[in-house]
Amino acid sequence: MAKAGLGFILVAILIVIVVILDSMSGRSARHGVQFERWQDENIDRQIPEEVEVLPREERDLLNFHISDEDILNAEERRLRDRREDYIYEVKPGESIDDIARKYLGHHDRKDDIYNKNPELFRGVGLRPGTRIVIPFSARR
Repeated sequence: MAKAGLGFILVAILIVIVVILDSMSGRSARHGVQFERWQDENIDRQIPEEVEVLPREERDLLNFHISDEDILNAEERRLRDRREDYIYEVKPGESIDDIARKYLGHHDRKDDIYNKNPELFRGVGLRPGTRIVIPFSARR
């Protein structure tokens, strides 16, 4: 009889715990939905200090796009347009990525330069004055 009474008490406690947890999850779900609604309503609002107003000329300058083609000098254009492999002398500050982007169209094309120049080590910076072969076959 004592075991039955104890079992009844345990079942009652479990039921109470389940009811409490269920009501808590329902409440948090309602508040979560409300919080998301508040976010949606306020998403476009900005604090006045965060609003930046630029004159049109400055906005136009920020939207101006320049490509590597635009910054090639006459000699670089002539070398790029040749129909044969050519020797290129590395300038100060240039990387293999820069050279691949400028002459082969994309920095990922550096493998073509490495394949044509086995003396170059991957991951090691180029020294100014180093002469490398730019392969015609890899050019765009």
